[in-house]
Amino acid sequence: MNRLTRPASALALLLALAAVVLLAGHFLPQLDRAGLNQYDEYHTLDRTLAAARGGHWSSVWSNHEPSFRKPPLQYWAGAGLILTGIDEILAMRLVAMGFGLTLLAATGALAAVVAGPGRGRATAAATAVLLLAASPMVWSQATAAMLDAGAALFTLVTGLGVALAVRRPRLIWIAVAGVFLGALQKAPVGLPLLFATLAALRIWRVEPEVPLRAAERRPLRRRARRIAVALVLAWPVFQALQHGFGAFRTSVVTEMAERFVPTVDDDTVGNWVSWVDWMIEDSAVLWFPALAAALTMPLWHRRAESVVIAAWTLIFLLGMTFADGDTYSRYLLMVLPFLATALSVGLVRAIRLPLLPALLGAGAVAMTGVATLEVNQPEPDKLARDALARELGTRVAPGDTLLFCRYYGGEATMNFAALSAFASAGQPVISITGARDLERARADGKLGSPVWGFCSDETLAELRDRLEGYEVVGTSGPWTAFRAGAVN
Repeated sequence: MNRLTRPASALALLLALAAVVLLAGHFLPQLDRAGLNQYDEYHTLDRTLAAARGGHWSSVWSNHEPSFRKPPLQYWAGAGLILTGIDEILAMRLVAMGFGLTLLAATGALAAVVAGPGRGRATAAATAVLLLAASPMVWSQATAAMLDAGAALFTLVTGLGVALAVRRPRLIWIAVAGVFLGALQKAPVGLPLLFATLAALRIWRVEPEVPLRAAERRPLRRRARRIAVALVLAWPVFQALQHGFGAFRTSVVTEMAERFVPTVDDDTVGNWVSWVDWMIEDSAVLWFPALAAALTMPLWHRRAESVVIAAWTLIFLLGMTFADGDTYSRYLLMVLPFLATALSVGLVRAIRLPLLPALLGAGAVAMTGVATLEVNQPEPDKLARDALARELGTRVAPGDTLLFCRYYGGEATMNFAALSAFASAGQPVISITGARDLERARADGKLGSPVWGFCSDETLAELRDRLEGYEVVGTSGPWTAFRAGAVN
């Protein structure tokens, strides 16, 4: 049997490798397409350019001011590529693609560890990679200038570290490294993963005698948790030392605690429905069986590593359901690798034909159509809008006032970061929603002369009478770029 299954395992790995290479070959040429399509990509651009052009490496800068909402790792990486001469948009997307491809490889590693020794380990790894590669969400984030592919990778590294430490306890430091890198990438999601899975391994005694659970390992677990917390706080404390306690409060309290501390309110049912809908949109046929496999894994796969999968899946879904702040479909990337792992191990255990689980994984890739997915399609309206913002930037001088009118409505949605990246000459963009905000900015002494602006037609109609010497620079769809001598 072993002689028969060894070639099958090799074929499964080759199948997974071929699928990833083909998919990467499909998506890589799409990375340098002009235009940004996701709302937060403009924030990534603005913060990355602040490091690459402005030399702001010790703090994240947004809108030409220190910002404490997001940590620096991806912005550093993108800025480093830009300084080598790579186009700014391509550089940011290459970072995300690197994270995405590494995420697939790490998912295979987790599946191999959870499956355990035996003839199915390689097949489980290959199948997990194929199942995750079948997710359109994975590729949409791996090709976008967003933080979520990297955040998912470091969350997975944390889970992989705990799974490895079950039998080799000193490898818990891999999990601690995952927590730290995740905190530098976007948020310390790995911290609840580390705490929850270590607690679950003590309580859920699938294998009573695993080394990590032994009493003599308690100081190691305690030390790992403490160091993980200290590393999570390292960047916020560094910012507080530079900019005061407000920096610490924004990054730790506003961006972490207030958004993700559980609550029970009218939104709870909506949150639950949301993540279910997101799974359906990505691939219901794939993720609902995987979800069932993950939550029940310790019952049918009697290895302690399976507790890591079940505990994190449960904690994550509870967090998504009861989160006090906004949640988005891309957050599912934090759990999809674990679901793919559970389903792959289940398929290998249930199916006796050695190559069939990997073939089913390849079938999932074909079924979801990721090989034909087109991302970063240049939208003419958005390209024209961004070109108008860049044109405005050729006229703005450092001492001028730069005004942006916030507006949220269909295709007109845009944020100040676009204007900061494309049009600012080093001055912060003053962002307003209407005449009241304009008056407040004037009373605060923020409006100098001349005033350059970028506003939607709807908001501009409210402000037009307040602008002296109004001149149109250009228009694009519902947007107008203008100059005014002053604001009355």
